[in-house]
Amino acid sequence: MPNASEKIKLSFPLSKAIFPTLPLKMLSTTLVYEFFTNSENYEIAKKLLKKSPDASLNDLLDILKKLNVEEKICCPYLWGLQPFAPSKRAIYEDVLGNRFIKLDNKWRQVFQTDYFGDLLGIYLTEGIVPKNAYFWIYQEFGYAKPHIV
Repeated sequence: MPNASEKIKLSFPLSKAIFPTLPLKMLSTTLVYEFFTNSENYEIAKKLLKKSPDASLNDLLDILKKLNVEEKICCPYLWGLQPFAPSKRAIYEDVLGNRFIKLDNKWRQVFQTDYFGDLLGIYLTEGIVPKNAYFWIYQEFGYAKPHIV
């Protein structure tokens, strides 16, 4: 996991799904939120990454905010919070510093909300994205849609 003070490359959260590198150590048990990927903005992110491999999350946020102001996209979020309660999960860290939860007998990588700031949003409800929390990502809204109340 990068330090919050580092300029986080866009490729960090857009990389292929990874699996834990053993051994693992359990860090804590905490609430974990579910986010889904905004596919329209995800495509913008992939194009930016292809054009500028060293692009950062801040670079993407600047572009998404500009497109949102110009009303070319509906919102500047790359990921949207599910409008239902988080689940309590054990957080594990592998030897490379990546963090995971076990969900439906599969390892899912989790991220801290503080790293992604305004790229995280809430759809279909009001509220704020929790600070200093963990989340995992549904790859597509289509997968998440049946779970939305």
